Amino acid sequence: MTLQSSGAISIANLASEYGGSAPHSMNEYYKGGSLVPSTVSETVTAASMSGSVYDGRGDYWGTPPTINSGNYIYQHYRWADNGTVGTGDIQWTVNKTGTYHYQGTYYIQNATRTATHTWYVDGSQVATYNLTAGNNTASTTGSFSVNSGQTVRVVVSWPSAGWASCGIYFGGSAYNNRAVQTAANGDVPTSGAVSLTDFYGGRKT
Repeated sequence: MTLQSSGAISIANLASEYGGSAPHSMNEYYKGGSLVPSTVSETVTAASMSGSVYDGRGDYWGTPPTINSGNYIYQHYRWADNGTVGTGDIQWTVNKTGTYHYQGTYYIQNATRTATHTWYVDGSQVATYNLTAGNNTASTTGSFSVNSGQTVRVVVSWPSAGWASCGIYFGGSAYNNRAVQTAANGDVPTSGAVSLTDFYGGRKT
């Protein structure tokens, strides 16, 4: 739970929230020490997904655009074939501020071709890359910052010869993790004078 934001607060309240060894003292509770974290992990919920991924044929093999499923905030894995070019333009919002991670993959059979993935946050490009593959899978990972309420958008294009797949996986602290690290205990000092009121709104998790 989170400590109260006003009124009476005691060292017993700190011990209940953060732990520690009795008899308790204030110097146990500096931020960044073993008891009071500077960040906490929070699960992200995506919303307002729109757009589509088209495989060039209309068969829609693989995983469709999906939010809040398994280990991913967003994912899709689609197949194109027979020389068609798969395309996609998908966006969604997130409800936590933090650093987010992604993985992009591209596989193609019977040829060497290049896929392109481009990422945007609130309309500004934050990442773009080309993946070149030939009878194998090419992949890359990366990260960028997003604020709560902002829109994440990914645009993809992947050519085929034989079968060809496009995979996009988006997460928080890792591309396959739905939580981000967010700042906590911002008023608690890391050393020096510390007051009980510095812990208003503080939390362990």
